[in-house]
This record gives sequence, C-alpha cells and structure tokens, in this order.
Amino acid sequence: MIELKLRNIMKQVKSGSPEKRFQALDQLNQYKQTENLEIQVDVLTDMVKLAAGHFPDPVDRWDVPSYYLVDFVCDFPMEEIVKAIFKHFDGFHPWAKERAIEFLLHTEDEGVFHELEEKIVDLMLNGEIDLPIETLTSYPVFSRDILDKTLECIHSTHYKYYIYDLLLAVNSYQPGYRMEEVLPILMADYGRIKEQYLKYDAEYKDEYVYKSWKDSYFSIRAKMVIFIRLMDCYFKESTTSEIKLALSFQDPVLKTEALLVCIEKAVPFEPFILTQCAEKLESAEMVYWELKNRNKEHLYPVKEGKQKLLAKSRMYLHIVHLPEEEEGQAHFPENIQIEHEFETDNLYGQPLRYYLMSFLDGGTKYAGFAGGYALEEGDDTAYMWDGTYTDFVEFDSKSIDGHISAFFADREESKQNYEQYIHYESKPKVSKGMWFLYGLVIWQWSNALIKGIAEYAMIPIPLTILAIILTVFQQRKIKRSKVSIVGRKLIVNNGNKEKEIALEDIKKVEYTKKQILVYNKENKAEMAFPFSWVSYPLFYHHMVEQTAHLRERPFIQD
Repeated sequence: MIELKLRNIMKQVKSGSPEKRFQALDQLNQYKQTENLEIQVDVLTDMVKLAAGHFPDPVDRWDVPSYYLVDFVCDFPMEEIVKAIFKHFDGFHPWAKERAIEFLLHTEDEGVFHELEEKIVDLMLNGEIDLPIETLTSYPVFSRDILDKTLECIHSTHYKYYIYDLLLAVNSYQPGYRMEEVLPILMADYGRIKEQYLKYDAEYKDEYVYKSWKDSYFSIRAKMVIFIRLMDCYFKESTTSEIKLALSFQDPVLKTEALLVCIEKAVPFEPFILTQCAEKLESAEMVYWELKNRNKEHLYPVKEGKQKLLAKSRMYLHIVHLPEEEEGQAHFPENIQIEHEFETDNLYGQPLRYYLMSFLDGGTKYAGFAGGYALEEGDDTAYMWDGTYTDFVEFDSKSIDGHISAFFADREESKQNYEQYIHYESKPKVSKGMWFLYGLVIWQWSNALIKGIAEYAMIPIPLTILAIILTVFQQRKIKRSKVSIVGRKLIVNNGNKEKEIALEDIKKVEYTKKQILVYNKENKAEMAFPFSWVSYPLFYHHMVEQTAHLRERPFIQD
C-alpha cells in the first residue's frame, strides 16, 4: 500500500543520515509525479504535522523536508488538509509557508482568506518571507486588505517590490489607492532604478540582453516595468516628464510601456514611436494585444499583413525564452524569415494557419514553425492556438515539402499520444460496509484466540467465509469499474458496460451526495456514476484543466 511506503518516507526524512534523507525526498518526489494518486487523509495530515517538526541541520539547499512534505500534501485540496495546514503553519520552514499560502489562496474560501490574512500580515510585520506574489495578486481585494496593514513595508528592502506588485493589483480594483503616501516613494525609487537602467541604454541591443546581460538586466527591466505601470495608476503632471523621457529609451519593452501610458492618459507622442514599437519583434505582440485589450485596436499601425509580423514576433519570443544550453549558451534568433505558409485544422476541426520559418542562431540556419492562427477569426487574425516550436533542424537539410511533411508526422504522433493519454483515472474503493465487516471478523477472531478456539471457533468461520465471498465479488467489480479522462473523452466503465462522451460535448457536470451527473449539449443526462468512485476535488481539477481551452466551456460544479 502507498500509505505504508509514505510512512516509511516520513521516518527517513528525519534520519540523521543526509543520504537517507535525500533518498526519501527523492522517492517522495517520484510519488508526487504519479498521476491520479489517492492517499488516505490521515497519512496526509500526519505529513503536515511532521512538516512543522524539527529536522536535522540541512547540509545543502535540497535538504528542507518541511517544504517537500507540504508541497506534496498541497496536491490534495481537501478540507482536512486546509485545517491541518492552519494548525501547524507556524512551525513550517519559510519555503513551506510560501507553498502553504499559495495552496490556501487557491481555495478561494472567504473563511480561509480571513484567517490567512492574519498569518501573512504577522509574517510581513515581524519577519522576512518570500510571498507567492503571482497567486496573491490574482486577488486584488485580498491584496488591498493585506496592504491596508502592511504598506509601511514599502520601506523594507525585502518587501519593497512585493508591495509594488500588490499596489499594481490593488489599483486594478481601487485606482489611486493611497496616492499621497505612495507617489513620493514611488518616484524616488524609480529615480534610483532609472539611473541603473541608463547605464545600459546607450549600448542597448536585444542580442546583448539575451546573450550577455541576461539576469542582471532582466531584474532592472522588471522593476522599470512595474514603476512605469504604477505611474499610469498614480498619474499626475509630475510623472508626465518621466513618461515622455521613457519614450526615448532604446528598450522596446520599456518604450511600449511608456507609450501605453501616453495613449491611456492622452499625452501627445510622435506617431513614429508607435510604429517602431509595433514593428520591433521584441514588442510587436505586446503592442497589438495591449491595444486590443484597451479597445484601441484601431491605433495599431500595421494595417495589412499583421499576422506575418506577429508570427515572426512569436517565433522570436519563443526562441529567446528557451532554456540555455548546458554550457550556458543562450539562444538568439536573427534574420527570421517566412519561407512558406500552409493551412490545416485542429483537433476540433477548426481551420488553422502555420508558417514555416527560417532563422539564424549561432551562424547556423534552422527551421521552425509559428502558429496556428485561428482562421475562423479572419484571414489576418492575431488569434492563435499556440503551437510555435523549433527542433533546431538545419533548414537546408530538407526541402520545404520535407519540413512540412515532418511537421505533419510530428503532429500526428502527438495527436495519437494525446488521444491515448490518461489525464485522470479513479476506481471505486472498498465500501465502508466491507471495512465494518473486516473489523467484525478481526474482533471475533481476537476473542476466539484469547478465550479459546474451541468455544468461539464456530462464530468467526461463517463470518470469515462471508467476508471472503463478498471481497472476491467486490474486487471483481472494482477491477472492471473506473472513471477516466482519456485524451478528449470522459469514460465510465461499469462492469462490462462502457459509456463515453467527448469533453467538448459536455454542457455541465453536477453532483449529489450519491452520484455525479454529466449532461450533453441538449442538457440531457448522458451518464451518471457513484460519487464515491472519485475523489471529487481531483476530478473537478482535471475536468477544469482539460476543458479550459474550449470555446464553450462546460459548467462544472465545484
């Protein structure tokens, strides 16, 4: 049983031997990667308790059992886990606290948020902890409640940029939040970071950014982006001169950010600046989608052939954000060209356009594919089902037809693998009635052994035979019954019967205390299966994940 193996791991992570701890954490990680793992809740809550306990002094960065235990249980979003995490939260390692906060935020429960707010505020005012800021800022009202009590942390070296991220989130909900307090600090901090940026500006080349400067520059750019966006939120005449100055920056990302503020606040700018940003591969997609999201698409200066420009931009961004090679060499594409365009369709029969591209990287000419653009939205659409990729196959190693044939061969293989891939699978459990029967048998045999076989032997035997017969019957039923999400289908096996429905044909999924009901597009119950056959939080998670891309997403009761 998995529970016994996990309890053994729990013993080993407290071992005085670093080697044993490493092996145990490695094994725990392997179980974490296992699909559709189901574990008794008492084992998980014991893991949470253990994570708050004492461990041997770490010998390296990996040696933090508290974090890995909490990270493991966070894959099981159950009420018992939430309660256990709150109960033992204060004892966790700081990394484990960060992971726990992220987990608790995903519950989106008002009561959980209230209790979590107290935890976060206390941590920020009395210590230093990394916050799961990307998740936290997804909840602007909650972020405001945190800021109401922690804005003073803007003066903290550790929390300063967490506070600025929270301010960005809050201003989407409450524009101009505490402007008189924030703006002077914001402008002073911006001035210091701008001085650091200007040391790069005169020599700016995107090749330097992605091949030489890398992290040292990205950190400064990220801070500059935050400040420019906040100057949009806290816009006054005093910020106008800084925004206008940013229009002259060589970095197209920062220039675009400043340009968007000008458009939003009606600050005059030279039209050629917009054209520059729209045609630069590093910022082309950003310009289009930011204008589109602001209902200002009419300002986009590329009136014809924008799809080809955006395809080049997509290829560029895909390559520069690929992981570095082992020797630390970053990818950087040059001379990106469209060699051919062709049309196909996706798994749902919707028409798509792809582009065969060529580009230079390290002096070698490679092939890549950008797309696919959703032609239902128009011939020059920017909407796409992103399948952009390159395998760094040398362009001259194949003809154009050869590259396209390889594309379709890879696509067909991926399609077949996807159709057979099991995203989720769950089988019925041994019923509570059977566990009661097993307990009764054990109790009867214990009495017989303690008080004498001769007197009690006849009592357990019939009950034991009944338990064996029912166990065989139930195990046969369990073996032939399951609920699974395979490829694009929800499949229910019940004995020799099998029912399936395509995910795109589901209108809604609802449940009662006894069963789960799946309705088709005509709002008729297509299938039903016992509620006990699945761990519903996991089933819900996988159903949402596998239908999130559909245009008509089904309603799935949470």
